[in-house]
Amino acid sequence: MPASLRSTAQIRPSKSERVSSRMVSPMCEAPFAPFRTFLSCVFPLAAYTEQLQTRTLSHVQAPSRSELGTELHPRDFFAACEYFWPGRRPPGMKRRAIQMPMQILLALIGLYAAVCVLVHFMQPRLVFHPHAELEADPTDAGLPFEDLTLTAEDGTSIHAWFIPGEGEGGGAGLSGVFCHGNAGNLSHRLDTMKILRGLGIDMLYFDYRGYGRSGGKPTEEGTAMDARAAYRWLTLEKGAKPDRVVAWGRSLGGAVAARLADEQTVAALVLETAFTSIPDMGQRMYPFLPVRLLASTRMATLEHLRRVRVPVLIAHGTADETVPYDMGRTLFEAAHEPKTFLELAGGHNDFFLVMGDDYAVAVERFLESIPR
Repeated sequence: MPASLRSTAQIRPSKSERVSSRMVSPMCEAPFAPFRTFLSCVFPLAAYTEQLQTRTLSHVQAPSRSELGTELHPRDFFAACEYFWPGRRPPGMKRRAIQMPMQILLALIGLYAAVCVLVHFMQPRLVFHPHAELEADPTDAGLPFEDLTLTAEDGTSIHAWFIPGEGEGGGAGLSGVFCHGNAGNLSHRLDTMKILRGLGIDMLYFDYRGYGRSGGKPTEEGTAMDARAAYRWLTLEKGAKPDRVVAWGRSLGGAVAARLADEQTVAALVLETAFTSIPDMGQRMYPFLPVRLLASTRMATLEHLRRVRVPVLIAHGTADETVPYDMGRTLFEAAHEPKTFLELAGGHNDFFLVMGDDYAVAVERFLESIPR
């Protein structure tokens, strides 16, 4: 018997080994199985056979380097495994083959959970994109205005501009509270101010908290309080009759205006390029995340709209690249009569410029239909 094992695949057990192997019952053999292969690769076969015959491994002494002789190659380990377990993987490989996919799966689950937590706590930053610096004012567009500082219920200061209507257009005799979208500030709405002034409607434009010169940080409840502050100033300070006030919302402002119309007395509600809710939008944008469970900001336009009982104008376009067109149709179908749907041309942020006079004429026609 050689002193070292060079290629265990070529060694066959002696007759005495085979007899000894048959004498070991399956119950006794199982605990020694992994040690067989390990020892057959590390220790000389003679020492291994001697320990196997005694069926105890408690007193196995590792041979010295000189006793091992030539250094074993990894292939000897696999050859020994094939000898003792034909067709089976080496000991430990099957366990590692199971552990590796499990480790990858757990890592992916952890990453997914981390993304969910991040989305939940970063919702205000995902929903609101305020711009602090005012880049212009109505005088740059040749519009007269009153520069105002309103106070919300929680004491937050809200910056606003009041622009009176001009002429005897369809909006003459009406006042409005304009709720803008989720980005920019008042100074980015000068084109809209010019168009609506030409329709004869007196309009109060305000910045949500955190936008422009308004204080605080934007939140869903905060935007609702800001809109109510604008409504109070218009009705109490300016003297506008509540049933002559139009709640006007664009994009995210549609949710703010719909809530205002739901909670306060208004003459009509205008929703331009509005979504049904933040969770609905989030599910469209991140279909791989449980957005409805994670959403703490709801901005439920559809829910508030269902309770509104005044004339409603829903304006949306098929070319809207931000809010899906079908959301506009869903809002229209949920609204109570009388209601009007205006098909917009152009994108989410430039439809009123693309449509030009067509937009002004369509909106004026709706304003004319509002009971005085």
